[in-house]
Amino acid sequence: KEEFAQTHPAWFSENLATGCFTARGDAKEYEALLNQYASVAIKGMKISSATTFIVSQPDNCGFCGCYNCGVASAELGGASGTMVKFCNDLARKITAWFDTEEGMPYDRDFKLVFLAYQSCAAAPTSDIKCDDNVGVYIAFDSYRSSYGLEEDVHNKSLYNTVIDWQKKTNLFVFWIYDVNF
Repeated sequence: KEEFAQTHPAWFSENLATGCFTARGDAKEYEALLNQYASVAIKGMKISSATTFIVSQPDNCGFCGCYNCGVASAELGGASGTMVKFCNDLARKITAWFDTEEGMPYDRDFKLVFLAYQSCAAAPTSDIKCDDNVGVYIAFDSYRSSYGLEEDVHNKSLYNTVIDWQKKTNLFVFWIYDVNF
């Protein structure tokens, strides 16, 4: 935010605590935001063989509460639906770059995952789905690793979350806390 809050305030929540993945409803700023995220991933591809890139909201800052994020979340079945839309749009932009003369040498099996955590933990309740190369990075801070996932009452709600996400994507990464904080 130190670099972009002055020139692109729509990229941030009104209190500047987190990003706004709708660019507050401004189509031109949304395109600029996608271009910025894509440029970061493309730089990474040019200097590495990385195939998976992660998008996330800052830890413990919540999801953007602007009017447009509220509308998008309502239409897309939650904040996670807003993230799915953003990541689908971003992945399409990066994949299209592979078809350019500049991008062809870097073409790879590219994956984009977003942190499904806190306000984005639950799968969207709308019909939106992740594109084939878009998935979720599920962070379960309440997962009890000494128990099973499906069979045990301690993790049953987390199991149901995974089942809900499985209806949206087949691409999963898990952050499992093995220590009781």
